[in-house]
Amino acid sequence: MTTKEYEKFIGYGKPDDKSREAMFSPMNQIPEGICLEDLKHNILKKDGFLNQEQKNNLFDAAIDGILAGQSSTVGMNMTKLEIIRDFIQILALALSFVASNIFGDWIKTILVTIPNLLSLNLDRIFGNGTAFFLAFCTIVFIGLYWFRIMTKYDPNADIEGLESHPWNLRPESKRKHNIIIVFILTTLYLPLSKLSLNALVWSDSFWPVTNPYNNTDFPIFEKSGSDTMRDPSDFCYVTSMNKEDLNFSPVIIAVALITICVLTFWFPIALKRLVDKNLPRVDKYNEMGETRHNRDEEYKRLLGKDTCPYNFLYNAYNEKWAAYKTFVMANKFFLIFLVCVISKDNCLFRSFSRSRIETINYGLQVTFMVILFVLHWRNEPFLYKSQNLSEYWSRAGYVITTVLGLLTVLKVGPERKITIAVIAINVFILLIVFWHIVIHTDRYKSFVKVMKKRLDFSLNIYSPRLDFAKHIKRRVWQETWTTLLLTSEQFKMHENKTVAFSQSPFRPPYLLNFSGTAAERHVENLKIIRQIGIKNYTSAMAPLSTSLIKLRSIIVDNFVGPDMYYAPEFFTHKIIKTCFGKAYVVPFPFSVVMVYDEDETVLVLAEEWEIERYVQQNENKEIQRRRHVRQTLRALEGKVIIGPSREKNDTEIQYYRGILSIQRHKRSKWSNNYNMNPGFKITVSYVDIQSPNERVVGHDVLGITEDFQMTPQLKKLFSDNKETVHIGLAEIQKLMEEYRQYYRDETKWKEETLSYGFFINVYDNPSIPLESLPALLITTEENQLIQSLPESEYPSLIYLYERMRVVNLSRVHQWWYLFWEDLWRKNHNEMPDLIKNPEKFSPAYRTSLCYYPMTRIELEEFLGKCGSWQDGGKKGFLHSGTLNRIYLYLTNVVFGGRKKVTSKKWNITRGDTIEKESIIQGRNKRTMKERMMIMKDIMLKRKNFQRARPFFILHEEEDSDSENGDNSDGFNSASEEETWL
Repeated sequence: MTTKEYEKFIGYGKPDDKSREAMFSPMNQIPEGICLEDLKHNILKKDGFLNQEQKNNLFDAAIDGILAGQSSTVGMNMTKLEIIRDFIQILALALSFVASNIFGDWIKTILVTIPNLLSLNLDRIFGNGTAFFLAFCTIVFIGLYWFRIMTKYDPNADIEGLESHPWNLRPESKRKHNIIIVFILTTLYLPLSKLSLNALVWSDSFWPVTNPYNNTDFPIFEKSGSDTMRDPSDFCYVTSMNKEDLNFSPVIIAVALITICVLTFWFPIALKRLVDKNLPRVDKYNEMGETRHNRDEEYKRLLGKDTCPYNFLYNAYNEKWAAYKTFVMANKFFLIFLVCVISKDNCLFRSFSRSRIETINYGLQVTFMVILFVLHWRNEPFLYKSQNLSEYWSRAGYVITTVLGLLTVLKVGPERKITIAVIAINVFILLIVFWHIVIHTDRYKSFVKVMKKRLDFSLNIYSPRLDFAKHIKRRVWQETWTTLLLTSEQFKMHENKTVAFSQSPFRPPYLLNFSGTAAERHVENLKIIRQIGIKNYTSAMAPLSTSLIKLRSIIVDNFVGPDMYYAPEFFTHKIIKTCFGKAYVVPFPFSVVMVYDEDETVLVLAEEWEIERYVQQNENKEIQRRRHVRQTLRALEGKVIIGPSREKNDTEIQYYRGILSIQRHKRSKWSNNYNMNPGFKITVSYVDIQSPNERVVGHDVLGITEDFQMTPQLKKLFSDNKETVHIGLAEIQKLMEEYRQYYRDETKWKEETLSYGFFINVYDNPSIPLESLPALLITTEENQLIQSLPESEYPSLIYLYERMRVVNLSRVHQWWYLFWEDLWRKNHNEMPDLIKNPEKFSPAYRTSLCYYPMTRIELEEFLGKCGSWQDGGKKGFLHSGTLNRIYLYLTNVVFGGRKKVTSKKWNITRGDTIEKESIIQGRNKRTMKERMMIMKDIMLKRKNFQRARPFFILHEEEDSDSENGDNSDGFNSASEEETWL
């Protein structure tokens, strides 16, 4: 650092300097309003659409959400709309007793017409159930067809492996279509299921006459005087009273049965499978590789970043009840079954008295609603408390409404008062439902926080077991390195880069579409550590034996792609008979993933003996012969060939020209437009001139056996198509080599850009001295940009080391920093005094309060100058009670020592592969000027360093500052979601 630069460094942070240039580098490179979590997803600016709370109309906001398809915001808006929709739909069913016309017209409008209109029970308002039934069926069948097609797509399929396409790589237009289709189907589920049940029992919605039972239980039917007209009582299962008209009831009943099978029963099950397949998976570990204790908080964070178009199906529910929509649909079906089947107004029970039928009906409804209330009380499936409270009120409203309906049917009490009670209760509950939707908005939460003057913390900041060193490493050291790699021009991602991973719970994740930046590799390292943990990550960095290195090299050079073989030592799967499939390699930790042809079974080979067995089997001559047969058949794929065919009941095989096809599990294709997925079901399709019907033959006619023997049929097939085989086989073998070469080169490219060891060497190693950093990077990294990082980014590194030095001067400094840093992180948006004085409170500024512990008198004076100490500490966020707690904690915990515990934690020790001289130099205390001179000397001599792969030794040690099992200091809270700026 030159004298001028050092003076500039000293000059930064003057009391009146609020500019971004006065901030610590690289924090001043973070775009305004963006947090590190956004940068990890390469989000460089906020989408204006996300500010949905500015919308005045909730329904318009939800529809806008459908059209815009913006992840979590859509999910929450759709959830708000669906809470109201479900309440109104079930309420409309519970209010069915009003149909007896015992109330006035205006009462009926409020209690019947409006709920039925909003819940799309249009036949109860306009009649003519047949027309609405057929119209809804048309819409739903088209929707189910598209639903069936779009749900075949699995964004994280183990089968596709490294060719998978997560949702954020899919076109946004397709995601919008998916949202609209699913919402339409879930909305029409109740009205169409109700109409289908009505059709089966032939309720009054389908009667060709006006309901004669509205005013009396046993009407007197006068016989018709015309021979062409049916008897007035003969209106069941007919669509016209005229005998000469066609009766469409059989068609309607058939369509109703299909609808109940497909929509009422199959669709909720398919919806559950869809949710299970797309649900965000919570990693077992956090970004420090430690076991995660706050699974629920992490699940909420993942939902907020989820790009799946079906997010609104599970966004509002906790992980255990993610498929709650299916449960709601089942509830609706049981309720409409009670309302439609046990009714006087259908052809099953029209001969019974209305009072008896409706008494049974409402008795069962009351029982059912009470059961639903108890189930909700026992489980609370919603993710947020306000939504659970909203559902409590809804369920209570259902129970009260059905009880009042039962009283009305039994004629207990005055009907007028019951009517008023029904109106008042349901209006009150609907208002409460709307209220709980409002209080869940961010704007309302912020308003309440300001009114209550409540301070929020992501840490359990007053915990006596708070691990200072761990959180300082996380919030100073690691966040600075992440910011540096994500914002520096030489390391950051390209502007239009989409961060996507091929991931599975069975294997390590793999970054897709790598474009050569260190930021991508750093994000991939963080993703890996979150899934496998620090222990496994460190173990994977251990030195490899020569034999294992050779085995891995053989695999990536020869045994990756389709037509690979692996028979496990103990394998009882009856479907898998050939043991052939597709194999792909996840480079770190090294894993061979085997997906079989006959089934979607996935095996992950990671142990040395498994890898050795895999190589031995694939080098076997018999297995190579079988592979050659398979590749020869692949050479004929899509070609017009001369192949065998056999008519039904004919033993003689004849030969015709046809097209050979190979059916695979998935349709996704590799970059050169070839399907590399597992699956090897071969067929040949023939169209003879004499017969226009297509004939398809399979393995039995083609002579393909489980062990791929060269049968006479196969020999003739290959000989008859010799020229095609010769050309196609060379193309297939070249293609497979290109496939292996592509991933081999990408793996090498990733390692050369930023090593997997960087996480442990640097990112998780705040104890490394500044003067030792250049030698460490030179000997462990291949990328010259990374090697030169101490030179190109030395101002940022000096700021980092100075901050670490100041913060770690004492335990007072450590806790003081954590308190004020977290206070700024979680509260500055609601505290105008902090926003006006970022240079005094933000940890990104040199003059921040975070770095200067004060006595209470000094702190009160400081806060008074900033306008944060109001009315002598009686008002505001920072009042005398807050300061009392601050200094009580400092007295009792910091000066009182730490409570000793005996819990274990993993400690990592570096193996002796780095230059000893630089490490020894790093152990001595030196001035900043001396450290800079040593760094400069090392950078000049870096060509003399030999690159060596470090290794690490893991052992357990007693930790006097470790935390209890419930993670009481709150480390795992999603604090990185908050922006510093």
